[in-house]
Formats: sequence, structure tokens, C-alpha cells
Amino acid sequence: MLLLLIATSYFIMPIAHLILQGFLIVMIVGLPLCFYDQWKDIFTGKPEEIKHPLPVSTIVLLSVIMLAMTFIIHLTIGTKVAEVPQDIIITSSNLKEGTAANLGNNTKVKVTVAAPRSVWASLTSESFTATVDIGSKDQGIYDLPVLVTSKVEKAKVVRVDPERVTVSIEPVIKKTVPVSVKFDGKAGNDLVPDNPTIDPEKVEISGPKSIVTDLLSATAVLKLNGETSVITSKVTLVALDPSNNTIPNITFSPTEVDVTVALIKAGKLKTVGVVPTITGQPSSGFWISSVTASPATVTITGAADVLDATKQINTNSVDVSGIAAETKKDTTLNLPNGITLAENITKITLTIKLSAASTSKLVNPEIIYTSLSNSLKVTSIDPATVSAWVVGDSQVLLNLSSGAIKLNLDLSTYKSAGTYSVKIQNNDFTLPSGITLSSFLPSSISVVLDNQ
Repeated sequence: MLLLLIATSYFIMPIAHLILQGFLIVMIVGLPLCFYDQWKDIFTGKPEEIKHPLPVSTIVLLSVIMLAMTFIIHLTIGTKVAEVPQDIIITSSNLKEGTAANLGNNTKVKVTVAAPRSVWASLTSESFTATVDIGSKDQGIYDLPVLVTSKVEKAKVVRVDPERVTVSIEPVIKKTVPVSVKFDGKAGNDLVPDNPTIDPEKVEISGPKSIVTDLLSATAVLKLNGETSVITSKVTLVALDPSNNTIPNITFSPTEVDVTVALIKAGKLKTVGVVPTITGQPSSGFWISSVTASPATVTITGAADVLDATKQINTNSVDVSGIAAETKKDTTLNLPNGITLAENITKITLTIKLSAASTSKLVNPEIIYTSLSNSLKVTSIDPATVSAWVVGDSQVLLNLSSGAIKLNLDLSTYKSAGTYSVKIQNNDFTLPSGITLSSFLPSSISVVLDNQ
């Protein structure tokens, strides 16, 4: 029992640990009392002179009560071990001058924390820092550990996922990009933001070469919370990827911009379609056969002139690079300035369906003569072969044998020796499953028949 208690504590199994605690209490309280006579016999040798203090039913009830008290204490003042709901953004430290860190897709970590229940309510992603120590390394690709520290004294980090990440150390480049404003939340009294004024309109960004090269703008995220008058605010700049996630390790000069935006009366409601935006290519041998959005339509509102001009709402980009099967990916809507959602939709789910890529191949079908009179035989044909282009899955075509495609020439109408021109049609070809006929040459063939 003690070994199990130690093991469940070490491997962070709080429920199992709690149950074992309960069993231990039952054993400590219940067993000595239930076997009172035996214990006294062992220690005194005179059990008949000793009165049993409590009936067995009372002993069992006391054990159950103590077990319940253990659960209550654990739930109210005990330590909770769980995963922090929000991911922690990874930053880098100790970079050489002129270099920057590119973490690729591993820009965040999940953290499991042990903390008193009274502390858990206040824990957020801001309560922790996740850092990769570059150690002044030269340009290259490295596998490095992630160090997560807690800013809250009573919150202890017990697990990090992933524990290590691949980091590419790249040269730093700079470029000037325009600033765009993204609105988050809603204004009050059926108002929507008009086109904002931004000062300055362009800023300088710097960071890893492979990331900065593809960045087209810096984003000022302005949060709306029921405002009813003109908003003037200093907004910190961020870099966002196509899925609206923050890209770390990008710096801005200046780091903030002044945003001024008027709030105008929203127009009527309007339902428009959701148009998926896809980037990248699936794995070799596949093509995207369909992309559907759920929900497929949304209800929007906004400034009357902008609302009238809005025929559809695009999603933010979803990268499908390398997928090889039907895939579902969540994204958000790319709402134009002056347009807001009239319903509470936080995400759009795109379903990407794939089909095997088709290629074409030139083949020479095996020619088979059907329904030829028993008194006749084929002595020659001109041309001697027929060329056919077939289309299908690249892997199927690669393994296609020479005799798998056949051309059936129906000679039933010819009753005497001679030379005949036989017309070839699509349905004269026999094709394997998954293969279709694209074209063929010639369209007719000369057949010489002779008597047997």
C-alpha cells in the first residue's frame, strides 16, 4: 500500500493517490478494531478478559466517515494537479547579435501544474514563462529543452509538453510593412467600427529571415467592449499567422501605434456565405477534391454601404501542406473593417477532402477479334497496333501490365474473305477498375480476312 502511494504521487496520479489514501484510513482505523480480540491475544495472551469497545457496524461507519472527510478536505484545501487551459508562448534567450530564433510550428507548450485550489482560479498563461536558451549558438538547427518557470510562488510546474523543440537560428532581417487593425469584441448600442486612422501607417519589423520575408503587415488588435463613442487608443503591435495566431520573436519599431476609429450605426442584418481560404499543397499523389465550411453561412451587420458591398466572408488561411487524408481544421473569419458578426461564432471548421491524383499513360491495348466466322481468319491488320491514352491514379498506372487493357474488334458482320475498314469506338475497350480512356488513335483499322 505504501509503495502504491509513493508511485501515484511520483507519477502525478491524484485520483489514484486519493483512493489509496482512503483505503489506508480504512485499514488503519477499521482493521485494528475489527480484529480487536486477535490483537489483544497477540499482546496480552488473555483475550477473554477484555471487552470489545465497539460493535463492528460502528467501526465500519467510523471508517466510512473518515474516508468521506479525507475526500472533502482534499477537494476543498488540497492540491490540484492539472493542465493549464491556455498554451504558453515560447520565447528565446541568449541569442547572438544579428541572429533570431525560428521555432517553426512549435511556438507554444502545454504545462501541467500542481497548485492549491485557491490559487488555480487565478492561473493564466501569463502566470508562466517558457524559454529556450540559445546559448549564443551560431546559425543552424538545434534540438533544445524548454524551460518553464512559474511567476506564482505556490504553483509548481510538474510537466511540460513538448519538453524539447527544434530551433532554427537564422540571420535577422528588417523591412517596412503597413499596419492593419483587427477588431476583437463588439461596440455598444448596435454600433460598428468605421475605417480606422492609424499613426504611423507603416512600421519596421525585424526577425528571422524565413518569417519576416513572408510577413506583409503588422497588426494592431483593438479590443471592443461596449464602447459608444469615438475610440482613441495606443495599441501594441503583433505579427499574426494566417490562422490569427501570434508569431513570436518578431520586433517592431515603434512597438505601438495610435488608432482612432469612429463608431457608426450598424445597418440591417445580412446572411452571406463563408468562403474557405487554403494555402499549401497536400502530399504528393493527392489533390483537394472539396473544401466545406461549417457553418457555411453567417449573419453579419455593419455600416450600410460596406454591408451592401459584402457578398461573402473569407476565412483566414488554413495551411494544408503535407496532408494525405481527409482533414478537419479550425480557423476564424477575416472580417472587413466595418463588418461584425451578428451571432456568436468563435470558429469555422473546414473539412478538406482529398482524391488520389490522376495521371495519363500511353498504352498499346491487346487486340481481340470477337464474333468472327469459323470459316474466316485474320491474316493482317494495318496499323499493327493501336495507341490509347488512359487516365487514372498514378500508382495504379505505374503497376499497369501490358495486357490489362484490351481492344475488342467485333467482326460479326464480315462473312467472306477480303479487306475491311473496322471503326473503333470507346466501348470497344475493356479497362481495369479505376482507369478511364482519354483518347485513342487511329479511329479505324484495316483488317484483312482470309478463308480458313
